[in-house]
Amino acid sequence: MSTGTSVNCTVPTDGTLRSLLTRSTSIALDNGSNAYFTNYSKITKFPISLTGGVYCPTTGGSSTDFSSGFNYPSQIDIDPQDPAIMWATSSIENTVQKLAISSTAISTTTTVGTQNNDATPSDAATDATKTYLYNPGALFVSNDRAWIGGAKVSIQEFNISTGDNITWVDEMGTTRVSRAVGAKQAISAVVNDSSLTSGAYFGYGFWNGGTVYPKKGKAKFKWCKECEYTCHRECPMKNKKKPYWNCNNACNYYRGWVGNHPSGQSNLCDKNSCLAVGIGPNTSAAILEELKYMKLRFATDANAFSQMAYEYFSDPKVDIVDPDVPCQLNYVILIGDGEWTHHNQALTRIKKLRTDLGVKTLVFAYGGGIKDNADEKFKEMAKAGSCDSNAFGTDAAPEECRQRIVAESPADLVQKLRSEVERIIASRLSFSAPSITATIQEGGDLYQAQFEYQKHGEWTGHLLRKKINPDGSIIHAKDEAGNWNAAEKVRTQAVGDDRKIWTALQGVDYKTDYNNFKVDNYLEINNLFQMTGKAVPDYHNLTSACKDTTGKGIANGNTDDIKGLINFVRGYDYFGYKGCDNIDGIRDSVLGDIYHSQIVEVSRPSANTFFTGNNQEAYWRAKNGYSQWANSQAKRLRTLYVGANDGMLHAFDALTGKERWAFVPPFIASKLPDMVNENLDDKKKGGTNSIFAVDGSPVIHDMYIRGIKPNGQWETEGTKSWHTILFIPYGRGGRGFSVLDVTDPLTPHHIFSIFNDWDRKKVMIAKQDGTIINGYPEDIVDGLTYTGGSMSIDASLEAEKATFVQSAAYDADIALDSTGDDYTNRDAKATCDTNSTFHITGDSACYHGATYTFNWIVPDEILASPTTLNVYEKVGNAIQKVSVANVVQEGSLAKVSLDEADENIILVAIGGKSKHYYFDEDSILNQIEYFLSVYPNKEYYVFNSKRTPVSMNNKIAKLAETKEIIFCDYKNNDISFESILHKSSAKLITRDSVNMIFESLSCKGNTYLIDMKIKNKMNKVVKTVNNLIEQKKIGYIEQSDMVDGLSTIKIHKQNVYNDVFAEVEKVAYKLNQLI
Repeated sequence: MSTGTSVNCTVPTDGTLRSLLTRSTSIALDNGSNAYFTNYSKITKFPISLTGGVYCPTTGGSSTDFSSGFNYPSQIDIDPQDPAIMWATSSIENTVQKLAISSTAISTTTTVGTQNNDATPSDAATDATKTYLYNPGALFVSNDRAWIGGAKVSIQEFNISTGDNITWVDEMGTTRVSRAVGAKQAISAVVNDSSLTSGAYFGYGFWNGGTVYPKKGKAKFKWCKECEYTCHRECPMKNKKKPYWNCNNACNYYRGWVGNHPSGQSNLCDKNSCLAVGIGPNTSAAILEELKYMKLRFATDANAFSQMAYEYFSDPKVDIVDPDVPCQLNYVILIGDGEWTHHNQALTRIKKLRTDLGVKTLVFAYGGGIKDNADEKFKEMAKAGSCDSNAFGTDAAPEECRQRIVAESPADLVQKLRSEVERIIASRLSFSAPSITATIQEGGDLYQAQFEYQKHGEWTGHLLRKKINPDGSIIHAKDEAGNWNAAEKVRTQAVGDDRKIWTALQGVDYKTDYNNFKVDNYLEINNLFQMTGKAVPDYHNLTSACKDTTGKGIANGNTDDIKGLINFVRGYDYFGYKGCDNIDGIRDSVLGDIYHSQIVEVSRPSANTFFTGNNQEAYWRAKNGYSQWANSQAKRLRTLYVGANDGMLHAFDALTGKERWAFVPPFIASKLPDMVNENLDDKKKGGTNSIFAVDGSPVIHDMYIRGIKPNGQWETEGTKSWHTILFIPYGRGGRGFSVLDVTDPLTPHHIFSIFNDWDRKKVMIAKQDGTIINGYPEDIVDGLTYTGGSMSIDASLEAEKATFVQSAAYDADIALDSTGDDYTNRDAKATCDTNSTFHITGDSACYHGATYTFNWIVPDEILASPTTLNVYEKVGNAIQKVSVANVVQEGSLAKVSLDEADENIILVAIGGKSKHYYFDEDSILNQIEYFLSVYPNKEYYVFNSKRTPVSMNNKIAKLAETKEIIFCDYKNNDISFESILHKSSAKLITRDSVNMIFESLSCKGNTYLIDMKIKNKMNKVVKTVNNLIEQKKIGYIEQSDMVDGLSTIKIHKQNVYNDVFAEVEKVAYKLNQLI
């Protein structure tokens, strides 16, 4: 409610309300008596009064907290017709609730919502359990309707006019990403994860179109627009009236490898299918580059992926399968989003790939809606790619049998693809002996960190302390006094529920007992689990392997699994390493593997204070009383700090090996769902993925700063004191780090954590109290987001609109005919739309234009000079640069307008005298005039250079008087050469101007060379130009002398199928020819 008047209110001086305002995510006012604030998991009421036409906090008023009776609130609103009714969304519990307000309580009347990132189905109007919400946030309530927005980037409408019912009505908009973009994100996430690329080599290919073989009563041999060049346009047309290509089920896809593997690509590499990157080391950059240009195509021919896979792995030029290395595992990961054709042919080929070459195939059914016959094909392909067992698909199936993996949404695909790759990597690892990291610390103690590989489970960690004799020998005996294994101590503590595990958790103070990472706080912890877009999978449910286990809290949905993951971190066997009966018991090994992290011991401060100059840190210590502070810390407890891949930084008593505490960095918590792998669910022996988590080594430093006092409060502004600061990078656990104050090892303090979420191109910050800045799914914070160096046209709103329309048309056609032979709806949406508002109003599957709209905050330097924005277009297999005409910022949207080649503009570039060619002025002018006669009525821009003779400049100026040309003299010219170069449809260039030639070849339009006589046929520059001509990469004018001074002139066009040079390619080509 609002009076329309704005006034600054007086806030109570005790700071309570001010503190509440800073942490609240939503405020709602009733009929003028109270203001309600979200307050972490609580809702707080504060009285308000109308004074001078405005509502302000009541002077002397006090707050009332309501802490139960409703879900963790994100947004709240008071019903406009009844101030005793409140509506609330919960982004943590994915619900919308109707709440009843009384003077003493706020209680739930109705709750609706199920966590799911998919679109809500239409039958949710009658079945409330199918109301799909995903991190719901925004909320608006009217007299009879409520509208909710959230991370799905859609608005859902609810009818709230009928009693206590909350009835779903409609969902407007769509999910954030299309299936194609989601697939890109999943693959990018895998190949950008160093913990995965360090354990496996990756390649990349894409597949789709071929012909659909005719069936009785169906549209025979129909060629669909969406299939692009069906079967590569190589099979004969029946006749001109029926433009289809009938290849009789025999499209040829792979055709061998071109290049020195892993460089190169498959011989067939077009928009429909290509093995674009060979399997090998350091292929991430190449895969990411290819992903930019991946398109969503229709017509799915299973012969495509099966041919490419089988012929690639059996290609002698590739030769990557080594039969003499039994531990080598080779996999094809197949991602499909619908029913495919030629299933039986592909089935045979995928099975032969496994039995003949030992290459297995994992099958992902992606995007939802894959049912009935299509799903059966996915299951059969999964069996062909993994095993021959008749028990496939049952609990009795052997371990090597891998069912098809269902990924309903892009986020689901990211998580499950990463999970499977982690499983594959772990399955091939073996260690003949524990890996050991040894450190000699104070008093001559030897600390050893060891780990042991565990298949399909968290690797076993050990931290050993061993005594060293005066002669330097090590006492290894376990029963030696003072020798211990911290892993045994930690398990004992877990059994006795005596562990302190904490994190920086918004709304739950860790300083109370340093033990807030527990089931009691599962809602807040789940917020961390979801911080990077993940969700804890539904591992245990009423249809899973442990469904018959009673008394263990197993239920459908992932609430039990969220709590189970928290308990697993604490040491419980929730994922059934020892079977279903032990999921509420403690695992045999609790401490995770200590892999790359080094052990650091901290006791009394002992940094150097002897200095020889005032620019040394020792001088700074001496000047600021370091010695006195160090003396005050002389009895500080000896503590070992080390990171482990169980997700924690551990602090151990250096004398006894007992764990003092363990810290879960808030952003490492968001990686813990990666441990969960539903495909490892088994009644006798379950499992998890092994992950990298806190994998970096702690760094300790004493610092003189404004820091945190022992009570957890910041020191007064301007005050400094000595603090022992621990910096813990995550290493292979992720691009981030946490900073702790460990001055007192018994009461550490979180200062801040930072994480670079590369998948979502954003940097997140966790403040001291766990408040997340730029978190998921909060609004994007300016300055903490980036583009990752590039954006694809697929990320434009125009592409998203076209893809959405195309997908809807495809679904409508499938509803008419499940075989996909009916193209009624796709044909109706095939006409290209050129409207500049297409991204808003478009209803076509095709957009043709030069302006694209992106969700992007444009840097000021690009707004000031749009031409500095580098834009590239892939044509065939090459990449060409496109000129930018303008960039405009409209709120959070950026409109990028591209220059297009103008058929009416032609550029002429003239060099001058050189050691390579004779510069015959009259001959050059004659050829220019001839070109003018062949292509009349155009705008000709003639540019000279510093080498152009004065006499030639005069002739050009004279020609400009009689012909419609513009002479752009470099000495006095305001016309941009770069601008005309990108706009012109044709370029006429003298052969001596090598730089101009290659600049022209990197742009749209045709390039022609003016004929010039050669001075030295063996010259390298001449050979470079001749090679371009011979390979038809460039057009040229040929002038032949005849008798009596007559000559003939002929224009040879460049190959219309030739790709435009990319910037890098043109330089490489030039260097290759010159060196």
